[in-house]
Amino acid sequence: MDIEEIKKKAQNGDVKAMGILGENYLHGNMGLNKDYELAYEWSKKASDLGNVRSMTVLGIIYMDGNAVERNIAEAEKLFMQAADAGDMKAPRYMGLLFRDGKIRSEDGHREALEWFRKGAERGDITSQFYLGEMYENGVGTEKNMDEAIRWYKISAKRGDKIAQPAIDALNRLGIG
Repeated sequence: MDIEEIKKKAQNGDVKAMGILGENYLHGNMGLNKDYELAYEWSKKASDLGNVRSMTVLGIIYMDGNAVERNIAEAEKLFMQAADAGDMKAPRYMGLLFRDGKIRSEDGHREALEWFRKGAERGDITSQFYLGEMYENGVGTEKNMDEAIRWYKISAKRGDKIAQPAIDALNRLGIG
């Protein structure tokens, strides 16, 4: 399906097409220029109609303050809804909120680790990388190079472009 067909479907009320359009405006994919206002508009419509991925996209918009005022509480709410509904990427963003201290918690790094684990187990390659990074650096957990390498390899095998350099760097240090 090309972008013009997606636009037409979205304008005719197709919720899935609305979500695709919002996400692609956010990232500037499918030949579209990044347009945060349109990303917000389409993601909000799709999210309000129950599109789970659009909840995550809308959460990213609130987290980064693109087209709207930054609102971490709203981002967290949307990520939680999407994660509870099974979205693969939403746990990654919950993990980032905890890891980066945007959600205050006594044990934010531990909570970040658990969110990255949830995303990794759902198949999100970026969560798999972040989980490896947490194990490599002993953040939120004991250092565990075997686990770090295991998650980096899973992520790299699935196409993450920064996981293989992490593996190579560890190999140069004689680890792995």
